[in-house]
Amino acid sequence: ECPIYLKVPQFMRAVRRGDVEAARRIVDDDYPLPCVLGRVCDHLCELTCVRNHLDEPVAIRDVKRYISELERVSGPAPVERVDDLKVAVIGAGPGGMAVAKELAAAGCDVDIFEQHRYAGGMVGGAVPEYRLPWSIFERDLRALEELGVMVHFGRKAGRDFSLQQLREMGFNAIVIMVGAQLSKRLGLDNENCDGVTDALSFLRDAREGRHVAVGARVGVIGAGDTAMDCARVASRLGGGDVSLIYRRTIDQMPADREEIEHLLEEEIDVVEMSKPQKLVVRDGKLRGLVCRRMEYRGDRDDSGRKIPHEGPGSDFEIPLDSLILANSQNAVLDFLNGEAIELNERGYIKADPETFRTSIKDIYAGGDVANEGPASIVKAAAAG
Repeated sequence: ECPIYLKVPQFMRAVRRGDVEAARRIVDDDYPLPCVLGRVCDHLCELTCVRNHLDEPVAIRDVKRYISELERVSGPAPVERVDDLKVAVIGAGPGGMAVAKELAAAGCDVDIFEQHRYAGGMVGGAVPEYRLPWSIFERDLRALEELGVMVHFGRKAGRDFSLQQLREMGFNAIVIMVGAQLSKRLGLDNENCDGVTDALSFLRDAREGRHVAVGARVGVIGAGDTAMDCARVASRLGGGDVSLIYRRTIDQMPADREEIEHLLEEEIDVVEMSKPQKLVVRDGKLRGLVCRRMEYRGDRDDSGRKIPHEGPGSDFEIPLDSLILANSQNAVLDFLNGEAIELNERGYIKADPETFRTSIKDIYAGGDVANEGPASIVKAAAAG
């Protein structure tokens, strides 16, 4: 998914000969959001890097971070403007910012509409400050502004404007890059009780400095990068006993290996092979979570992952004051307002995998809101 991966040989030659300007130019011109992705890219390319056969992979993410922090990051020089080609991008996350960079560099007139008062979309609000400081997004945003991109903060689709109103404002095309903003529920009784919260709300409140009362005993449901962030942030906010609850084993977790290592280094407990069954609620307040032990029986799913099965008579209770749900997200598409955009069976916008055009010819979509749903930050940027 990474455009710069194809230029690793040129990039590394520039680094070895000390030509920082040449390396920076490759990062700026061929890689969307070099400052952001230099810190939080999941760098899966390193797992298959051919250098593994010799010693260790090219540490491409860390090298990009070094270059972007050492040198001033700017966007590629804009070309002559294309007459009557005006594009509206909904969402200023990694996907939306990547869209804007590519289109503006190609001569399009681009405006971004973002519902929050800052750039970064879900990533800007959810990734903790210790992993991704505000200033990093601002550096990538400045490169967009140099290309002439206009960013309208505090403008929410469906509340402040509709898709039809964007057309009436003269936009020839609309790109939807709003991400998947609604955490999935467990489907258990009493999930609306005091003490249960979703991951994205929890992380955004913590990042924006609002008071978050986590209590002495905190549980996190999930095993992706967001779940790792929730557990580590809860620990930093004073959660004395933080547990990450997962229905498989640690080796099956989809989170970045590095994030899992950090979690374990911080001595956060991982309750493996445990599936939530019932919330323990007294007087409207969460008191615990009943889980069922899972077991492997040798079978695997189509992707090759081990299938966990419920163990009979194995229920046990985990005492909790707070429970954070970090088990994937759904798309929020209430702003479509009758637009006949085709959705897939999972509720995400159906878009052509090559052109990203939806069932409506002037509307495009990519990132977590489209096709397979939530994936990685770099995949959202690649889609852009």
